[in-house]
Amino acid sequence: MTPSKELQGQLDRLKNTGAFTVSIILKHELAKLVKEYGYNELLNLDCGTCVRQAMHNVNSYLNQLNAKPVLSFKGVKNVTEMNYQELRKAVKAKGIKTGANPTKSELIKLLQ
Repeated sequence: MTPSKELQGQLDRLKNTGAFTVSIILKHELAKLVKEYGYNELLNLDCGTCVRQAMHNVNSYLNQLNAKPVLSFKGVKNVTEMNYQELRKAVKAKGIKTGANPTKSELIKLLQ
């Protein structure tokens, strides 16, 4: 269930200015949303603190739905794509002993 246009307007107002105004009808709608979204029930519709917390909870839930996932990828290059210095570091990290000045093709063979 998504908030009505009126309630969404007040949720946006709360997010932007910190203030909101909701009628008893919107409070009942808010109570249904809070329960549906899995937060603590809004039992006391006359309690300003309870209504404010419920509004923040609904905003938080809606922000999570609209959030774009952040992808991070730390790829490991293929051995043939590495430059000489990267190959040297990879060989050293694996503990493989090399001669004084190995060639790039020798390093590739050691890593494969």
